[in-house]
Amino acid sequence: MPDEVSHASPSTRLAVAPSPNNYKTMMSSTSVTGSFDAYDPEKSLPHPLLRWSLWRIGLTLIYGTVWIPLALVTFLVDQLFWWLTMPLCWIMPCTNGTKRLPPVKPSDEKYALVTGGGHGIGRAISEELAKRKFNLILAARNQSKLTEAAEALAEKYSVKVLTLPADLGVAGGAEKLHRDVNDLLLTKGDDHHVAILVNNAGRLNRSAYLSEELSGIMSMTQLNSISYAILMRLFGEDMAKRGCGRILNNASVVGWLPGPSCAMYHATKAFVVSLSQSVGYELRPHGVGVTCLTPPGTKSSLFAGEAENALIAHDMLTEKTEKVAAFGVRRLMKGARLAAPGGFSFFIDVVSRCMPEPILLYFAHLAWWPLDNLLDPRDCNKTLEAQRPKHDAA
Repeated sequence: MPDEVSHASPSTRLAVAPSPNNYKTMMSSTSVTGSFDAYDPEKSLPHPLLRWSLWRIGLTLIYGTVWIPLALVTFLVDQLFWWLTMPLCWIMPCTNGTKRLPPVKPSDEKYALVTGGGHGIGRAISEELAKRKFNLILAARNQSKLTEAAEALAEKYSVKVLTLPADLGVAGGAEKLHRDVNDLLLTKGDDHHVAILVNNAGRLNRSAYLSEELSGIMSMTQLNSISYAILMRLFGEDMAKRGCGRILNNASVVGWLPGPSCAMYHATKAFVVSLSQSVGYELRPHGVGVTCLTPPGTKSSLFAGEAENALIAHDMLTEKTEKVAAFGVRRLMKGARLAAPGGFSFFIDVVSRCMPEPILLYFAHLAWWPLDNLLDPRDCNKTLEAQRPKHDAA
């Protein structure tokens, strides 16, 4: 019969942060039986700067003088290899990446469907499409914002703007939107159809993973990932039958990286990046282009709500919403596979290929940490308290 192990209560463990001074005491007073302590935010997500010491800082500075030139050489070799292999896209018969797509030109019967088109990047993309004289269908949960956006765009650009209420965060929401769009367009005429699909709806939740409610995990997965996949499947089939169409999926630059403190958001965006490239390869021979937009943070309501005080939302690391939308629509109309606006997106692309995963994880954790206690490791009680699990630790 194994010896019993006496565990301190969760509140007691949370009050004592692990440190070199009490580590030996903890190990000597507790026998190890293969079981784990209850979830402790201070152990799972310690303050980033608590991990540093003088000798680590010194070694990092010394190593950095060697690593930076090596990383630059690695990047240049990577780019050289890319340019040397690019001609294979035209030589090999099995590559669909360079197949020319038929242009999508605006006309009275063609519409662009934009999910989450009432505000933020979705509103800016809608405006860019309206500038090109495409009729619009805006879909979102907030009917008042949709109506306001529709009236403003119709008056400013003299295009047709229709609105549909849609909740893509619930099961069946994407299928219902597809049916509602088709029913709505049938009332306009048999030849009216969606020529451009913009998957933009999404949400961000910054917290420790074990603090996430199960309902929140399901809702975010449904909204940020599953709805994209379903709408691409349904509208992509319609476009392939007509032999022409464009799909723009709004992912994020974080889709290339892991993301402690924001794991679900990073994971759902990585899903969108991968799916967009795979489906784009399959649909290109049918005249349908799929573009994945991977912008950095923007001054939109999504970041204003959850990442307002985070390092990743700093002005130096963000781009203007209008600039991101204009770049994304230009790449969409060209049929490009990827659209990565801004210098920060380019930097992340380089770093993600040059850095080991532990270092990437560290900096990703640092990026989401609040700026108001970033420089003072001792002032992190408020953040840790917010990350405590809402369920009882057992």
